[in-house]
Amino acid sequence: MTQTKLLSLSVVFLLLFGTLYVALKEWPIIIQSYGSENYPTTIGNVKEIKELDRPGRRGGFEIKKIVVDFIWDNKTYRTTSPGLSFDEKLFNKVRKTRSITVWVNELNPQKSVLSPGVPWYRFFLASLVSIVSLLLLILSIMMIKKSY
Repeated sequence: MTQTKLLSLSVVFLLLFGTLYVALKEWPIIIQSYGSENYPTTIGNVKEIKELDRPGRRGGFEIKKIVVDFIWDNKTYRTTSPGLSFDEKLFNKVRKTRSITVWVNELNPQKSVLSPGVPWYRFFLASLVSIVSLLLLILSIMMIKKSY
């Protein structure tokens, strides 16, 4: 294998693992929030809330940590998932009132979210990154087969 081919393969692998990381990090969050706008709701008590000192990854607001206790079916549960629609306006309201609506995942209440739904752009970007990952995987397999 020539040095140029090795370098090309290395770049493809780096891109592949970078896009795979993003896709694998984003999809569980999307899956957790998908359909949550149809979940039943209850009121939760905010135990802890912190925002990041710096702007979010995309230049917008990003929450660092939120811990909310809520009662569902006469049991107390805790969620730490702000959901994908949690914004600065909701953060300011919650910080003042120390209570928040919880969209309860009845199958697994610990996976309940504090803001329902999946914004279209999050779904679109995760899908795009997943497709790019798949294409890079196919490209790397083709490059390896061609090299041998």
